Amino acid sequence: MFKPLRKRGLFSMKLNEQSQPETDESTVEVTDEQQYDPELALKIMEAVPRHTWPAVLDACVANIVDELPSDTLFRIAELYLTDYYIENPRQIIPDMLRIKGAEATVHILDALQLDKLPGPAKMRAEEEEQRTDNSPSSIDPD
Repeated sequence: MFKPLRKRGLFSMKLNEQSQPETDESTVEVTDEQQYDPELALKIMEAVPRHTWPAVLDACVANIVDELPSDTLFRIAELYLTDYYIENPRQIIPDMLRIKGAEATVHILDALQLDKLPGPAKMRAEEEEQRTDNSPSSIDPD
């Protein structure tokens, strides 16, 4: 299926000759500045049958993840999990218990000192108090 796009058994990458030094094609290193050939990308995307995109997605994501630095993976995981648990808040404690265990979960929650965090009523009272303290009638004209 991809024979017209293959070069020695691999998809060929036409690199921007001006920005890339000549290298042996079997050892091309990927850099942050590496460009891709948009025409090749379009040809590949057009050659992929619509019903096979889930398999392509799985394979490509797995290979991209393999190349990501660990700090990038952690940031992505935090973003994903935060979004997931915002949508499924009742799932976070069971997941914590399964993943971290009961003792660690309780320790983490105790360390948050939840009883000292202001609730909505306390926050409104503090805001009202600040407004009163900053109102023109309560400011000393001296």
